[in-house]
Amino acid sequence: MNINIKIMNLFKIKIIIILLLFTNKSYANIRELPFISIMASHSLNKAIVEISKEYSKINNITFLIAFYNNYEMFKELKSGYNVTIMIFDNKEYLEEIEKLQIMDDADPVIVAKNKLVLVAKKNHEIKYNKNKSTKQHLNYLYQSNKYKLLTTDFGIFQGVYTMRNIATLGHWRKLRNSIDTFDNSINIIDNLENNLGIIYNSDYVANKNQLKIISKFKRSNIEYWATAIQDKNTSLGVNFLNFLSSDIAKNIFKKNGFEINN
Repeated sequence: MNINIKIMNLFKIKIIIILLLFTNKSYANIRELPFISIMASHSLNKAIVEISKEYSKINNITFLIAFYNNYEMFKELKSGYNVTIMIFDNKEYLEEIEKLQIMDDADPVIVAKNKLVLVAKKNHEIKYNKNKSTKQHLNYLYQSNKYKLLTTDFGIFQGVYTMRNIATLGHWRKLRNSIDTFDNSINIIDNLENNLGIIYNSDYVANKNQLKIISKFKRSNIEYWATAIQDKNTSLGVNFLNFLSSDIAKNIFKKNGFEINN
């Protein structure tokens, strides 16, 4: 079995395109293979690649996978990007696609869930305290006036969701002048230094060798909705959509820091 993986970072929006070729045939015959194109949320990158590999071992399918934020996914779709499966972390975009009347008849499914976590570098002086709530940790951050709070941009869903959770805890007005924003969790982690950051739990799990959790946002509940789009490979896409709810896929999601439906 030949496996060829290409990863390319394109433009400022940091699109990651991954071409997965799993085949027993020669490279010359790649174009003749069954083909599934996926667009998915950035935070799913590691899990979806692993799940696609497992699916390819069973079905000998070729995958083209692009990871974007929700807005860029929707923009690419409207511009004519050929896609079989889309996975959003915001159901509102699913509703917008439904208006375009290009969704397959198969019902959209929630394939995984995520939560927000407050993190710091492992050597940070702030320690995890199970007796302190997230609200108390944020209050300490405000009163100490020693650290910046790093979040994703408020123009994308993860940033909006972070802002809502801070506001729910009553700390938005206090902390908004202490917040620096970045376009994704990886850039937050790269710039943490002596600051604190709010990222998805899955991003923490992927980088736990350098991070520690200070607190979890217990009320945060991000759902990842997957749907099949009508194209020549829709039947293949529906089969993969079903596989995303299999025990194999669920175990991969859980290993990567996601929660799954029973």
